Amino acid sequence: MNAPTKLSIVDQIRARDGDHCWLCNGTLDFAAKPNSKRAPTKEHLVAQSLGGGNELSNLVLCHPGCNRMLADRPVADKEKIRAKLAANRAKVAAAKKAGVPVPSNSPASVKATEKAGALSPPIAPAPLQRNAATRAGPPALRLEAQLWRWQMISLVSAGAAMLAIGVLIGLALAA
Repeated sequence: MNAPTKLSIVDQIRARDGDHCWLCNGTLDFAAKPNSKRAPTKEHLVAQSLGGGNELSNLVLCHPGCNRMLADRPVADKEKIRAKLAANRAKVAAAKKAGVPVPSNSPASVKATEKAGALSPPIAPAPLQRNAATRAGPPALRLEAQLWRWQMISLVSAGAAMLAIGVLIGLALAA
């Protein structure tokens, strides 16, 4: 008898959530090349930099662009973004049903639509968050910043030592 095959993490998430992006609800293409527009990527609801783990309950599938938009934001912010996009989808669906032409995503039409108040403005990517909980960011960034500071201190110290030696040589030659 054949033993049951163990599903990959992506297949387990897919079985639980379906074939749609957690954020935009767009269809994921599981046959696409990795990091192409429609390929699935694993998104940590509680970002690893904020202490989230790789448990199945903390993982969802997203498009690469949606994953980058969510970045390492707190879960509450991710939920707000998701709700805002769902509201926009509902407005677009209602407009289509009413026969109202729906604008494209060109910058001019997006601006005109925002001006008319039909859709919410697009969501900007998350800046690198530095707060009390994360101090100076993830541990790798903190270590990198610390190494950079030590390198700068070493360079300044070496420069000061060279200047002092130059002054002493100049004084010795002048005497």
